Amino acid sequence: MIDFLNSIPVSVLVALVGAVGTYLATKKKSKADVETIYTTEIRNIIDEYNRQLGELKEEITKLKKENAELTAIVQNLKIQEKGGE
Repeated sequence: MIDFLNSIPVSVLVALVGAVGTYLATKKKSKADVETIYTTEIRNIIDEYNRQLGELKEEITKLKKENAELTAIVQNLKIQEKGGE
């Protein structure tokens, strides 16, 4: 084993150690970049969800109002129908 290590030039060993170090550093940076992108996208998704939820609440309020108006019209028609008999 020692003969094998002696036959490898020091520059090759340094290059391998540097490559492994670079790989590990890049891997950590890549993970951080992915987390940053993920966090940004999650925030965008939450913002869009909240916007759509607000629109749905407005639509529900309008539909409830319309339902109340239609119910009143139907009640009035029933009263008129009974009075006309």
